[in-house]
Amino acid sequence: MKKCMFTILFGLCTLLLFAEYPSVVFGAGIKPFMSSETLLPSEILLATVVDARLSMRSLLGDIGYFSLLAGGNAGFLFDSATYFLDEEVVSCEAGFNIGDSRIVLQGGIESSLQGTLVDNPFFEPNWQLKYTFSTKRDELQPYVSAAGNWRMHSADNEDVFFLGAETGFQYSPDALTEYTLRLGGGWENWYEYYLYNFGGGYSIQTRQDFVGAASAKISSLFDFFLQWELECEALLRISDANRYITALLFYEEMSENNINVIMTATGNFSVNKYVNIKLVPAVGVQYYFMRQALAAGSVLLDENVYVIHAGGLVHFDWTSNNSIYFIIELEGSRDFSNDAESDQWMLKGYIGIKGML
Repeated sequence: MKKCMFTILFGLCTLLLFAEYPSVVFGAGIKPFMSSETLLPSEILLATVVDARLSMRSLLGDIGYFSLLAGGNAGFLFDSATYFLDEEVVSCEAGFNIGDSRIVLQGGIESSLQGTLVDNPFFEPNWQLKYTFSTKRDELQPYVSAAGNWRMHSADNEDVFFLGAETGFQYSPDALTEYTLRLGGGWENWYEYYLYNFGGGYSIQTRQDFVGAASAKISSLFDFFLQWELECEALLRISDANRYITALLFYEEMSENNINVIMTATGNFSVNKYVNIKLVPAVGVQYYFMRQALAAGSVLLDENVYVIHAGGLVHFDWTSNNSIYFIIELEGSRDFSNDAESDQWMLKGYIGIKGML
């Protein structure tokens, strides 16, 4: 798998180097990280990282366009031992115009060979086919799409194959504002996630989930210095997954059925041609229909699990020449819950420099 990934990256990077008008972004920095899941939550973990990204977009005559993206980052996490971190992405997209309609084909691969700050090593190919019935700006632009991905982990049993579909529309009454509504659903096959039987052993059945999503989004540009976006999304999960708590001899059906509603706002402020500030606050609530809350000390509560989420990102960058950017970024989240396993927090940052060629 590693050889395959490096071959794909090398091949697409070669295409990019000889493509018309490719752009290159490179950078280096440090990432402090803290989490309630670390062994020493009061200790700040520190990672160094270097990253590079190549991209291009080209017209295919009068029939459409083609774009490529290849890049990644790598570094070291300094703890009691030194760990290597990495993350790669390769993506390509082609759009073809058919009168006023358009077909878009997208495919890509995301991976980490050694793991990231928050994830084990993984390999995830993905694809999407989208058909937009009309691309006229001042009219509704309804669309349908089908998509899939296959996320494989080497260190746990959470490998997932997903297949889904979506419908919705976009509407741009002018060049500065866009509205989007979407409704979709799909099926997940957790083929290494075996269900428990009533006695706490594993059965031969594997987990199957059905997921649904609905969202509404508005984005706009105000006076050419403020770009903002507001999105509200609801996610519904119906699963046959169950759980067994050995210490309590407690068996529970349908433990993963839940609904999650989250609202996210994004604002980009270009104070002047040298300074840019980005804010991304998010709030949400998640409720489990069948999962009984577990307090500290393995005590079952007579209520279902709920999670109240609050988080966000603050980004600041400064440049003197539109080529070299100095960046400070802080991202964090806090989940408040009546369940001890779901009550958690995370804080990470980035301080570094990036350049464009």
